[in-house]
Amino acid sequence: MTVVVIDVGATRTEAGFGGWQEHTDPVRVEDTPESRESMLRLLRRLTDELVSLARSADREVSGVGVGLPGWVDQDGRLVESPHTSFGGMDVEAELADTADVPFIADNDANAQALGCFQGSETVCYIALGTGVGGAVVDSGSLVRGANGFAGEVGHVPVSVSERRCPCGKSGCLDTVASGSSLRRDLGESWWERELSPDEKSRLTEAGEAVGEAASTMAALNDPNRIAVTGHLTTREGFMKGVKKWDHPWTDCSLETTEETWTLARTGLTRLSRRAADG
Repeated sequence: MTVVVIDVGATRTEAGFGGWQEHTDPVRVEDTPESRESMLRLLRRLTDELVSLARSADREVSGVGVGLPGWVDQDGRLVESPHTSFGGMDVEAELADTADVPFIADNDANAQALGCFQGSETVCYIALGTGVGGAVVDSGSLVRGANGFAGEVGHVPVSVSERRCPCGKSGCLDTVASGSSLRRDLGESWWERELSPDEKSRLTEAGEAVGEAASTMAALNDPNRIAVTGHLTTREGFMKGVKKWDHPWTDCSLETTEETWTLARTGLTRLSRRAADG
C-alpha cells in the first residue's frame, strides 16, 4: 500500500510517498504559507496531486499522513502552533472529503521520532528547526501523555535563558536553540556568513542548552539513545556546546543527523498504516 506523506515545517513543506520504493525523496517542496486558509489549500492541492500521481501508476493509496509544527491532540487537531498562525486547524476533519482517502495528522517531531526508532529501544528525539520539537518513543510506540503532548522538550526550562517564549512561559529551550531565536540574535543571513567570535559563542550557548535539555530527557526517560536532528547540527560552534552534555546513564548515546525527511516519511507511513489497521 502507498501512503501520501506531507511534512509541514514552519518555513518549508515537503511531500512525497511512503511504500513506493521509486519515490523515496520528496516529490514536492513548497514554502509553508502564512495563513491557516492558505495552508489548508496547499494540503488539498498536494494531496490531490500526489494521489493522482500514484493512481496514474496503478498504485493504491491507503491514506495521507500529515506532520504538523505544533501541539496536536489525540483527535488530530493542531491545538497550538507557536511559530505559525495555524493553531486550531483540524486537518483530519477539514480535509476529510479530499481525494477520498483517510487522513491522519500528528506532531511533526512525533512522526520523525517514530521513523527514528529501531527494534524495541527507547528513543528521545529533539528536532531543531524554526522551533524546537521533541518526542519519546518506547518499543515502537509514541509516549503520548494525558493530552498527547508528551516529549515537548522545546518547552523545558534551561539555565541560560530567561527570555519569554512564544508558548507564554519564560526560559524555554526554544528561546535559545530555535532557528527563530538565532535569527533574532544573529540576523536573518547569519547562516550564509562568517560569524564573529561573540556570535560563535551564541551558537555554543545554544548547543549547551540542547545538551542540558537532553540530559533532562535522559534522566526522566532512561533511553537507549537521544537523537538530535536539524541543519544546526552541522555547525561546529553549536556542536561544541552539545558535546558538553552530561547524563546520568553511561550507556545512553547522543546522536545527530541533519536531514529529517526520511524519518518523517517513515514515521508518517507507520502512523497512517496503524490508523488504517485500527
